[in-house]
Amino acid sequence: MIPPPVDVRAILSAIMEQADKDQSDSLDGDELSVIPALALQTSLGVLDSNSDKKLSRDEIKAWLEQVKKDGYTRQEASIYIRFRGQPAANASVKLVPEACMGGTIEYAVGTSDEQGLAYLTVHTGGQVGAHCGLYRLEVTGKQANGKPIPAEYGQGSPLGYAVGGGLPGVWHDKVDLETWPKASSPTPRP
Repeated sequence: MIPPPVDVRAILSAIMEQADKDQSDSLDGDELSVIPALALQTSLGVLDSNSDKKLSRDEIKAWLEQVKKDGYTRQEASIYIRFRGQPAANASVKLVPEACMGGTIEYAVGTSDEQGLAYLTVHTGGQVGAHCGLYRLEVTGKQANGKPIPAEYGQGSPLGYAVGGGLPGVWHDKVDLETWPKASSPTPRP
């Protein structure tokens, strides 16, 4: 296995340029949800080393350096998809790399079973899991009642997902589409 192509400085600069609207060298509030994978409770809880509910440039840098140091190109990734409390069976699940990842990782895909469980694989080569990094989670398919899952969760979804670098690995993450962290439009600054 070759180490992941993590350019710490380039990715960190892209994250801060994309999300640090007040140029404070830290992300908080609405800024965290610009890249929703950073707003995940698992991400924020691990990355926020001083527990101030913000992610500083140094805290994000430390995570990226850990991803690089770990040297894993990918990790296993499986997700239970639920909508309105019910499993989303036969849903298409896709992890789309955030723009800040600079094209260094590929997207991962999977299809959920009857219980809503999707095992993800890197789209080229069918490698099990997903590359370490920050993603948007896209889900398309039908609800338990046969109606389509709302289009807002499909292409361009506001949902976030993060993989690797010491983030807690849950055997099967349980994602309830309505309550999972979402991107929001940053509050305009004066």
